[in-house]
This record gives sequence, structure tokens and C-alpha cells, in this order.
Amino acid sequence: MRISVVIPSYNRETFVARTINSLLAQTRLPEEILVVDDGSQDKTASVIQALAERTGGRVRYRHRPNGGLSAARNTGTENAAPDSDAVLFLDSDDLLVPTALAKLEQALLAQPKACLAFCRARYINADDQPLIVPNTALVDEPANGDMWKHLLRGNCIRSAGGVLTRRDALNAVEPFDETMRSNEDWDMWLRLAQTGSPFARVPEPLLLYRIHGDNMSGNREVMRKTGLRVYEKQLERFAGDAERLAAIRAGRDVYLERDSYDAHMVAQYMLAPTGETGISYDAASQRKHREIRTIIERTGIANLYRRTPMAWRLRLRVLFGIDPNA
Repeated sequence: MRISVVIPSYNRETFVARTINSLLAQTRLPEEILVVDDGSQDKTASVIQALAERTGGRVRYRHRPNGGLSAARNTGTENAAPDSDAVLFLDSDDLLVPTALAKLEQALLAQPKACLAFCRARYINADDQPLIVPNTALVDEPANGDMWKHLLRGNCIRSAGGVLTRRDALNAVEPFDETMRSNEDWDMWLRLAQTGSPFARVPEPLLLYRIHGDNMSGNREVMRKTGLRVYEKQLERFAGDAERLAAIRAGRDVYLERDSYDAHMVAQYMLAPTGETGISYDAASQRKHREIRTIIERTGIANLYRRTPMAWRLRLRVLFGIDPNA
């Protein structure tokens, strides 16, 4: 199997070299690393070109006018080596552990009918230090069953960087939706899942997902709007299928309920730390602990953080390893 890694990058001079080096440190090297510079205004181009010169052609650089993450990924797919069998889209601020590609490839080869293999993830901060998170999937990961129906409950795949997708499967569906600013990966996984092809799962955290001030997933309002757009597209696609429409609407209800519940619980957790939803919340399930950790990163919640007592801010730093004021 020949693997191409596509790295869409926009103004990531601080992180992109670390991302590329994590690929060059793989026990199973990719055949090519294609970095798509999406119209960066910083020194991203010079950083990438310097690395490309030292790797004997394994790292390739392509510049395009700014068009957004989906457009950069699609450019990468179109320009990847024609003989590549599988593609992994790694964001330019994330890292892979050294065995990631080997284990994802092994999982995909073990299930010839699978269209992709995905893994779990861990969080790191801007300095590559781990953030304390019990679990990282926003929805519990499936062991088996109908992946399409499972994905309707929410995106159980942390990031495209933890997904190795067969090239022919990508070519068989529409490309990433360039009108979507976020959740475009979830939209893609749903379209791949509805083909009936299974997903191979690696139950290990092989992706290191970086949390910093510029994550798109930190914009709660944009994430919510594009999340609802994912459901709208599914409803349009299956307009004449009553059974599928019912499943989509049920999934959307779960999504909206969880979104509302999360915002409420975070506010309670931060503003009333001694109440029932405060300190006692430490004993809550790992899933809810994880979701709170994720949402605290979002801009709207950071504003609440700034109004909390200093002692409670310290508690949040200790528990979650973050500081929205930084």
C-alpha cells in the first residue's frame, strides 16, 4: 500500500515543521508528504520548502490561493501521487505518534472491505505537553454495527489526522464540502459510511490533537451551525426514504440536546464550583468530563472563565491543563 499524507496549512509557521517531522519519524514512512499552503501570509512557505529540500522529494510543497480547509484538502487529493492507495489528511498543527501510519495501514489491510481506518486521539498544548483528558472522542466509539447511524449521533472521529482513507473510496464520493468552515470531515465520514463500507478502528490514541488559541473547533457558534448543516445535507440526500429520514431526525435531536446540555453544564461547573454540578462533578462519567474539557476551550466559555474567582481558575488549570487567558 502506498500512502500519501496531505497537510493543509494556513499561517502555521509555528507548528508545521513539528507536524512534518512527526511524519518523518514514522516507523512506516509515507511515500509522500504533500503540504498544501492555503495562501499563508507568514513564513509557512519558507519553513516547508527548507524541509522539502532536505528530504529528497518525500516532502512536496504546493501553494494555492486561500480557499479554506476543505479546498486545501481537495487540492491535496487531486495532486497526490496517482499511484497512492490511501490518503491521510493531517492538520498542520497536529502530530502522529511514531507507530501511527503502520497501525492504521495494518488495520486497513486486515479489513479489505473497509473504506478507512481511524484511531483515537490525545490532546496536547502549544508546547507539545499533554492535556489531561480521560477520553477524546466526542461520541462513544462504535465496536461494530451501522456506522452511518452511529455517526448521526455525532462525530466519533476526533480529527481527519487520525484517519487513513482508501483513495478509491475518496474518489467514489463527493470531495470535502468547500462551503463548510468546520464539520466538513464529519460530513465526509457520513457520506463514506452511507456507501455501506465498514470503518476499521484502531483503539489506540495515535493522533496528538493540539489545542491552542486558533483552533476552528474553538468557535462554538460556527461548529453548531455547520453541525446542523451536516444534518440538512443528509435530509436532502434521503428526501424520499422515510426510514432514513427518521434516523437522521433522531440523530439531530440527540445532537441538539447534547449541545444545549454541554453549554449548561459548563456554566454550572465553572460559575458554581461548590454546587451539585461543581466539585461533585469530578465523579461524573468520563464522557461528560471529556466533553466539558473540550468545550472549555471554546471562546464563549473562555469569557465565563475570566469571571470566575482566581482560585477556581487555578483549579481549572490543574484539572485540564489549559488557560484561556494565555
